[in-house]
Parts: sequence; structure tokens; C-alpha cells
Amino acid sequence: MNTTITNSLTQKQAFEEISKKLEDIIKADMVWQNEVSLSGAAGTGKTYLTTKLVKKLKEQFHITITAPTHKALQVLRVNLLAHEVENVDTKTIQSFLNIKLVTDFDKGIQKFEPIKSKEKDDTKTDILIVDESSMVSSDIYEYIVKAIEKSRIKSVLFVGDENQLLPVDNQNNKVFEIAHKYRLNKIVRQAQDSYIINIATKARNIIKSKNYLSIKEFFNDESFKNKVQFFDSKNEFYEDFCTPDTWAKKDKVIAGFTNNSVEQHNKVIRNRYWKENNVLNPETFLKGDQVIFQQANVIDEIVVHQNSDIAKIDLTIKCFHKKLEVEYWNCKDLSGRPFKVIDPNSKGRFEMVLNKLAKSAKFEKNYVQRSTKWRLFYSIKNMFIDVKYIYASTIHKLQGSTYETVYIDLTEIQKMNDKDMMYRLLYVAITRASKDIKVLLPNNANKILEEHQASVLDSIDFELDKLNLDF
Repeated sequence: MNTTITNSLTQKQAFEEISKKLEDIIKADMVWQNEVSLSGAAGTGKTYLTTKLVKKLKEQFHITITAPTHKALQVLRVNLLAHEVENVDTKTIQSFLNIKLVTDFDKGIQKFEPIKSKEKDDTKTDILIVDESSMVSSDIYEYIVKAIEKSRIKSVLFVGDENQLLPVDNQNNKVFEIAHKYRLNKIVRQAQDSYIINIATKARNIIKSKNYLSIKEFFNDESFKNKVQFFDSKNEFYEDFCTPDTWAKKDKVIAGFTNNSVEQHNKVIRNRYWKENNVLNPETFLKGDQVIFQQANVIDEIVVHQNSDIAKIDLTIKCFHKKLEVEYWNCKDLSGRPFKVIDPNSKGRFEMVLNKLAKSAKFEKNYVQRSTKWRLFYSIKNMFIDVKYIYASTIHKLQGSTYETVYIDLTEIQKMNDKDMMYRLLYVAITRASKDIKVLLPNNANKILEEHQASVLDSIDFELDKLNLDF
């Protein structure tokens, strides 16, 4: 494909060229080369430029603004209101394309397919804007192309950041390979004094040049090292997170690399929260806990909770499933909406059951039996929802969201062999913060080992107390 790349555009140049290109595409009314991409790193003014384009173009054309996730869409709507952009359709890209994840019960896989009841939906738009387009997977991109070919979309504007993480299917993002590409490189005046943008820019330049530094060398930079608060131990890290007294209401989050580290952070901070509320050794879920959904909670084809929804628990009951031999929690949020969660002590057993059932289905030669087994597998799997406490999240899950303060745990990231991924994770974590970042970066390897042992001992004490075991 022949590509036209325009580098180092000013805001004014980008505004004029992109608006003219979209107008020309709509007037030509063709079904090829209808896509335009606007890319730029944090601080280059993509959001401002996009809202400025919307304000101008919505006077002539119908515009639909989308994002790949509900979390990114919520951030997008807040930005639109902040820039006084109203009366514009906003929805997830999946909703606009009328697609959803469906299960192939023969192969035991899930994939996007058109919603049958809406296959003949003729909803059209002149300009489809896809925000956070770095998160667009290859299959969703193909559905966008099909929508163009069916004349549902006259033009597409992808807005994203090439320095962020790859799409979920881990393939090269086709959004950045289209013909009409525009890039903002210059940091806007308002962001030039932001130490967060300065750090992000350094990370971006390293991703681009591939001249990798160690994480410690990266932060040993006179231009910002005295502006970042560093912690050498987890205890200090946690103490700061839980300050001042109103810390639980602050817009802050801990960003970690692995699920295990996030689980540990969440457990420690949650115990701290309940201790301050005079509850020692809290059960897994209590009334008043806030959780964030790691997947959609779908009951009888009705989406009760979206992926990334935050819910406050109003009712919890611990139950036992005899056939599966697992403990689980029956929960309801403040609106009375139900969801079920496997108890942490039963997760190993639950995963073993699913793995055994999946293996049996995979090697089943009889089609009817194979389909039945896969249906049972997904019925069990989807009955119980993965949720986490709200205090910590993996960096992957944070992409598309914003917090005032982000506490970044670099303990594991700094040891990664894949340096490109290491710096993309660092870049995403940094750019989630609107005001401050605080970094856990232990200097003493022995201290890391000691803290790990201490956390294991604390976990043992907690479980023994909960089980009322006395030796």
C-alpha cells in the first residue's frame, strides 16, 4: 500500500489538512482509501484537535464517535463535555458495528460476529471517529472495512498513540498502515511544563529509537528525577498511598505488571481500608467493598455489568457448589444487580475443572458430544465473573483510563527481557496520570526478597486467623 505520512504538523496544519481530507473523501463517495489516522504521543493535543474537528464538521456531517472499550468511552465522553461538544453520537465500536463475541461450540473458540437481530441495521454515519485506536484488533478493523464497503460509513478518522500497547490479538495495528496518515510530534504549550509529559516523551523517544536504557538509568535524569517521588520499599509505597485520612476517596491507583502483584497490592490496601473501619481479617467480600469488573457480566444475553464497570457491593453470601466442589460468592450491587465470583481458595479447583472439561471437549470426536461439552464449559466459565478490588490494576487494563495520581510498581517490569514491551508498559503507566506519578523502584535486591517473605508470612497469618486454626 502506498502511504502518505505527514510529519511534524502543527495543530493548525493538522486541523486544516484533516478536515479537508475528510470532506474530500465524503464528496468523492468511494469505498477505498476512506480512512484517515491521526497519531500523536501524550501531550501533543490529540484530544483538543479531535474535539475541534468535531465542532467544525458536525455542522455539515453526521458524526459518530467510538472507542474500543467502555472505560475508554467514559473518558471520551468526559472530554467531549469538557470541550462543550454536545449532540454527537457516542458508543463502543462494537456497538456501532453491531457485533459481539460469540462462541463456536464446535471449535471451542470465541470470535466477533454480527448480532443476528441487527444484521440488517442500516444505521449510517458520514464520519466514524475511533478513539484509542491503538487498541483496535485486526478482526474489528476488518469489520470497519466491511461497513465502509456496505456504505454504512463514508469516512473514518482513527485517533491513537503508536507508543501504546499492541491490540489484544498482539498483531501489528493496521490502523497505522493506512494511506492517509497525520502525526502530531510537537508537545503543546500547556503540556511543556508537565514533568509527566517530559518523562513520557523520553520513553516515547526510546521506543522509537530502540536505544534502551535500564529503568534505573532512565529515571536518573536531572530534568525530572527530583520531581518524581521514589520508594525503595513496599511498606513506604503503601503508607504513602494510604495518606491522608481521606485516601480511599482520592482518584488514585497502583499500576502493576502481573496479576499476582496486583492481587497482592489490592489485598494489602483493602485490609488497610477495613482495618481503619475497625474490621480485622475481613472476608473476601463485604458490604461496602468496591470492585471493578474484568469482564462483562452477561445473564440470559443481557449485559448486567460492562467490562471495567465499578460496582459497590450491597449484599454478599458465601455458597458452595456440590458438583463443582467450589466455594463462590453471591453478590449484589447497590442497584440489586447480581453477580457471582469464585472464592480465591477455590480458584485452583475451578481452573482444574475448566481445564479438564476443555481437554475432554477438544479431543471429543463426536460432534454432538463435543458441542455439548463446549457449551457446558462456557456456561460454567461465564457464570462466575472475574472482579478485582479497585485499588490496583495491571497496566494492560489501565490503557484507556486516567487517574490524578498513578503509583507505578516497577519491581517486575525492570527485569523484562523484551525491552520494547517494557518501555511501552512504562509509557502507558506514566500517561495514565493527570497530575502525579509515584514510583516503587527498590535499589536493594535483598530487600525485595525480604519483603516478599514478609508478605507471604502476612498471608499465612491472615489465612490461619480466618480459618480459626490453632496449632
